[in-house]
Amino acid sequence: MSCAMCEVPSRRKVDLRHKLQVALDMPSLAQALRICRALPVSGVILEVGTPLLKARGAEATRAVKRESRGRTVIADMKTMDAAELEVQIAKEGGADGVTVSALAPQATLDKFGSACRTNGMICVVDLLGYSGDVEELRRLPQEVDILVCHSGIDQGLGAETLRTKVEELRRVFPEKVVAVAGGVTLETAEVLLGSGADILIVGRHITSSSDPRQKALELLRLLKKH
Repeated sequence: MSCAMCEVPSRRKVDLRHKLQVALDMPSLAQALRICRALPVSGVILEVGTPLLKARGAEATRAVKRESRGRTVIADMKTMDAAELEVQIAKEGGADGVTVSALAPQATLDKFGSACRTNGMICVVDLLGYSGDVEELRRLPQEVDILVCHSGIDQGLGAETLRTKVEELRRVFPEKVVAVAGGVTLETAEVLLGSGADILIVGRHITSSSDPRQKALELLRLLKKH
């Protein structure tokens, strides 16, 4: 089943393709909320980043949800264990979706997928640190909606490496939504979209800008061309 338009229980249909996901990866909740208010509404997904979650807990998700104005909110939990509990925490905070690490044990991945289905959550798998064959990811639960090709801040993979990884994911999982994260800028976005990415996940290029709204609008214009 194609996930271009994913329908999850108890939630509206969510069109996940051609979206800009803004990663709120700062520890300051006040700063994160200022950025939320500045960003466009149409075409934007709000990500409650892992550093923000670690600094402020579930309250960060609740606060971002209050400022969402209908935008989809993803809690970037990167779950490694206790899948059912962490999905429940994200849901109670108001998140529409939640992430699990591809490095988690198979039992955790399976429970995570099931919990997302039961709770009506968008199921996101983050591939940060995954170095195995893409074919091996077929073991992921069928509930997965989004696969995130991710180069971490410390890792710093180049755009060409990310492009290759996105192409591999698109080849093996043509029915899934593919997102790309890690140093994405206006300059690299064209290449990544051309390789088959559906969602651009952008952090510092937007959040560290003196004009986050303008940076977001530039990327949204580029997304519309694809």
